[in-house]
Amino acid sequence: MKMIYKSLLGAAMPLLLSGGVAWANALSVTGKERCDTWTMPTINRPFSPDKVVFLVLGDHGSGQKPQERVARGMAKIVKERENKKGEQVRFVLFLGDNFYPHGVDSIRDPQWKTTFENMYPHQDFPMPFHAIIGNHDARSNVHAQLEYGLHHCGSGRWSMISDQDILEFGGEVDKAPLLRLVTLNSMISVRQQVTFAQCALDPNATAQERTHCPKHVDQAVWKLVAGHFPLRSSGKHGWSGQSNELLGQLMPRLKSWKVDGYLAGHDHHQELIRQDGEPLLLISGAGGSEKLYEDLNRPVNGSLYRSFGHYGFALVELTRNKMRVTLHDQDASPLRTHEVTK
Repeated sequence: MKMIYKSLLGAAMPLLLSGGVAWANALSVTGKERCDTWTMPTINRPFSPDKVVFLVLGDHGSGQKPQERVARGMAKIVKERENKKGEQVRFVLFLGDNFYPHGVDSIRDPQWKTTFENMYPHQDFPMPFHAIIGNHDARSNVHAQLEYGLHHCGSGRWSMISDQDILEFGGEVDKAPLLRLVTLNSMISVRQQVTFAQCALDPNATAQERTHCPKHVDQAVWKLVAGHFPLRSSGKHGWSGQSNELLGQLMPRLKSWKVDGYLAGHDHHQELIRQDGEPLLLISGAGGSEKLYEDLNRPVNGSLYRSFGHYGFALVELTRNKMRVTLHDQDASPLRTHEVTK
């Protein structure tokens, strides 16, 4: 059972969904518009409490051939994991720019079917899709993306019901969840993002600093943070003022809170970056936009691997002692794997 607390605009209001545990910092939603829903066949998907596996991609929502090809590759990985290893992919994480070029207008926008429901059919992806806001999404009605999740529209798999979330997955290890995933809204100020992340991740946060969380949040085995904008990147956006501000304000705190990884898109390529004392940085922004970005041939310090020539996605696997991140191209072929151990 997942408990969601809608807390930004007043008293906490619990909402019940399926999944792990979560707390949310939600934007206002009207709830006035109705949407189409349909009953999907129940699929028994038992999860191992000792392992969490999920897919990551961003900058995908073009509704065009590149997105279709990446979706087929993702479906192949989901099926292979189930058939060969008996493992279930727990969820899909969208890193923003879910709908090009200007987001969606409402919960009845036709892009919900063409770019989400039909692109990732239930029979291939019977799991929740947790999504965050990208800059293209913010050009239109962001609330529509929240309402689509709140009202269980369509197949009910869209799980973006707030602009910032604290989600937990996996069984408890020494009374701590295996994974705590904090999703940030890159469209608000960096200060606001840091404030929300602190209540979820800072073991020394005061009661005042935890006002965004409904209760004390214990530490997790693995702590990951996701936002649309990257902290570091060898792509063109890695040299922007947005990344510099995030790097200056958020990175020191991620280090002090012992965060294990930061996941981002915005740059239309794939990359793994690791500098001493910093969390692993994953860029997974090649999910299906109309075009990829060119290689600027100026890699940032700590860049372990870069792919500018392939669309694709990432697979993240977490156990008690290991995090494995594998970059795949659009046809599901592995490009690079990196492991972090505890």
